[in-house]
Amino acid sequence: MNRELLTIIMLGLTLATCAGQTTPTQQAAPAASPTVPASQPAPVALSNGPIGVGDLIEVDLFTSPAAQAEFTEKVRVASNGTIQLPMLGSIAIAGQPLEDAESSITKSYLDHGIYKQAHVNLVVLEYGVQHSISVSGEVQKPGVYPMNGPMRLVDAIAVAGGTTSRAGQHVVIEHADGAEKPQILQVQNGASAPGQNPSLSAGDKVIVERAGIVYVVGDVNKPGGYVMDNTGNLSVLQALALAGGTTGTASLNSAKLIRTTPQGREETPLMLKKILTSQLKDPYLQADDIIFVPTSVAKSASKRTIDAIVQTATGMAIYGRY
Repeated sequence: MNRELLTIIMLGLTLATCAGQTTPTQQAAPAASPTVPASQPAPVALSNGPIGVGDLIEVDLFTSPAAQAEFTEKVRVASNGTIQLPMLGSIAIAGQPLEDAESSITKSYLDHGIYKQAHVNLVVLEYGVQHSISVSGEVQKPGVYPMNGPMRLVDAIAVAGGTTSRAGQHVVIEHADGAEKPQILQVQNGASAPGQNPSLSAGDKVIVERAGIVYVVGDVNKPGGYVMDNTGNLSVLQALALAGGTTGTASLNSAKLIRTTPQGREETPLMLKKILTSQLKDPYLQADDIIFVPTSVAKSASKRTIDAIVQTATGMAIYGRY
């Protein structure tokens, strides 16, 4: 009987000892760090700097790695740089890189005790004006276009539909940061040369200048204004050819070239008969030059004042180069 009692006491001590021990498999696992589920899309990084006013942002908030998003909101950055989020209210994100904004929003939800675990994922759905460029001047579709990635000059002109028939050989780029003076580029052959195809930044303005126009008035078959091609080279005889040539009553040696200079308008005689017979060099014209060809039967026409000729020229129709 005493032996049985001793056995029971020993068994009880053994069980008590085992109950106080914890095996490695019974230890609490460390809390998992809040990460975005692998199935979720990676954030879309802005290609041209921080988040800007007017950007449309999709906000996804996750409270655990394996769970679905707690909420998904599409919000636009207001003019004061803030967005409105559920339970959090207004929070400023403009000027922050995408990753920094994600961290800032996540921290706000945790600091306010709204969630114990949270991770915010931001995706840019649409860029505002701050991430756009302006294309104007002699392009088919002037306007403001979003920058959805790196963009060069030829890309900007292409999204605006290309140049018009009146486009000149110069393009002006006004930089948004104001750190540089406007760039004036001589663009030919579709701006294919690397030096003529610079990278653009958000907020830049691209202005395609109009080609120069020369005017041919007086005793010609088709008086009017003619657009110079993008080389900027047009001679007197070429301009006369565009105007259909002179009539049979034209006074070839009484023609005039009227040019606007910093000192005012200058009048130069044009000996067209000698130019036509190669006795004199065929001079090249400049933008806004006016060729006036009077009639031989009305000598008074050759005495027409410069102001009258200019008024007549500028009232003419404008014709394409070809």
